[in-house]
Amino acid sequence: MDNVLEFLVQAGNRDDFKAEITLNVNGSVVKGTLISAHDYFKRLSETFKEGNEVAQELSRQLKRTGEIASAAKGAPARFIHLENAEIYLGDRQPTPSQGEVLWRGKLEEVDSFSIDQGLKEELANQQSGDQEEESKEEESKEEESSSEDNDGLMNRLDQLEDKVKNMLTDSDEEEEDEKDSDQESSPEEESKEDEEDKKSKKSKKDGKKSEEKSKKDQKSAKDKKDSDKKK
Repeated sequence: MDNVLEFLVQAGNRDDFKAEITLNVNGSVVKGTLISAHDYFKRLSETFKEGNEVAQELSRQLKRTGEIASAAKGAPARFIHLENAEIYLGDRQPTPSQGEVLWRGKLEEVDSFSIDQGLKEELANQQSGDQEEESKEEESKEEESSSEDNDGLMNRLDQLEDKVKNMLTDSDEEEEDEKDSDQESSPEEESKEDEEDKKSKKSKKDGKKSEEKSKKDQKSAKDKKDSDKKK
């Protein structure tokens, strides 16, 4: 059994993955669109739905089988299911030549297979979509991390602003205290200032008296000298 083909069938059963595929089975060529086991049994059951009682019972059993297949999506794949199937034998026309055909075959009977360009593009698109989702998840995580960092930064800035405000408030209070301290003087300082003022006034008064006495002495000496000249 080809592991790659088994992987594609499991992808169809699990994720409703569809793809155009060509199979080589015991010398014949089968072309069609890969579908899930659930879709195969569901659509097959609908072909018997309008028949007699036996057909309707068969339809119910096929539908039930499809539900079981859907519930067992992770189970190993043993059969491959195709829609719009065409079967080629040599150079003959495909069988059937008209209508839609559902086809079911054993994986172990498939000798080889090929996939068309559409499947390659679909796989590439799926891979690109997965990468975009991963990129979006990473961007979302980065945005969340950036938002958390911004919140942390804003909290730190708020704390720093509060600290600066407190420092400025303390500084203003210290300046006011210093001003009040400068304005308020102790009784000893006032007493010293009064004594210095008294000494300064007394010194000025004594200097003035000494100056007046000196002038009087000079005048007396002059008057005596004039008196002696007259004699």
